[in-house]
Amino acid sequence: MKSIPLRWSKFRIIFSVEEYTKELCYDSIPAKRLELRNLLYKLSDQGLSNREIADYLESQDIKSPQGKKYSPNLVWVSLKKWRARDLRLAHREVKIGPITVE
Repeated sequence: MKSIPLRWSKFRIIFSVEEYTKELCYDSIPAKRLELRNLLYKLSDQGLSNREIADYLESQDIKSPQGKKYSPNLVWVSLKKWRARDLRLAHREVKIGPITVE
């Protein structure tokens, strides 16, 4: 018995998919750091300056994760890094290349 090739087996569909992501997840951050992040955001959103936030943290005896006293510069850097992290949270690009049928 002679086998007959299926018609569709003569075609190839060729395409490429590229995915770029910088997605992050807060699940990997300890609860204590999340509390500190939320406090920094709350104080900043209330309109406090970095100096006022540093003074508040010092009055509450809150230290950085490395055990340092918060300075205005450390408050600024911390807020900047948290905001940059928030921007990366949902960053994803998907590119589908040209589709060809042979």
